[in-house]
Amino acid sequence: MRAFDKKFTYLLLTLFSILYFGSFLYVYSLSPGLEGGMDSYQHYLIAKYSWKYPVLFLHQWGKPVFTLIASPFAQWGIGGNVVLNLLSILGSAWLCYFTARKLKFKFAIFSFIAVLFSPIFFDQLISGLTEPLCALLLSILLYALVADKIVLASIIAGLMPFARSEGFMIMAVVGFYVLFILKNYKAF
Repeated sequence: MRAFDKKFTYLLLTLFSILYFGSFLYVYSLSPGLEGGMDSYQHYLIAKYSWKYPVLFLHQWGKPVFTLIASPFAQWGIGGNVVLNLLSILGSAWLCYFTARKLKFKFAIFSFIAVLFSPIFFDQLISGLTEPLCALLLSILLYALVADKIVLASIIAGLMPFARSEGFMIMAVVGFYVLFILKNYKAF
């Protein structure tokens, strides 16, 4: 990719990210509630009160990694969790774009668009749920694997179960890949 094309693409994706972020903040301001029902509020309350009651940082239902990352945002109110979800989805989109570029996909920009317009993310954005943060961690994990940063990928995989219960499956798959395919015993 030529330097001009690269700069233009970054500018275009940055402008689109700002528009996406602003649009969903506006939709949140109009929204009468959150997706996910009481789960959204429970995750928010655990993150909000974790500073007052530090034992909540270890609460497995609240997911310790989510609670640790969401707690500063939760101090702004439930809207802080919505902002965290928006930032997580945007971060996932950017990392998927960079991963696709590293894999030399011809139309890498479509990976960015596919993440942002995924129906499951539309459903999860205005919520206090853990799925968007898990998607961000998974995007970091995949980028680290493609960038041959196996130790970082292994660390992220080890943290996945503490961000979302499905992380146990992700950790098992990455562990199998690192141990039996890459034979990187140190990273395992």
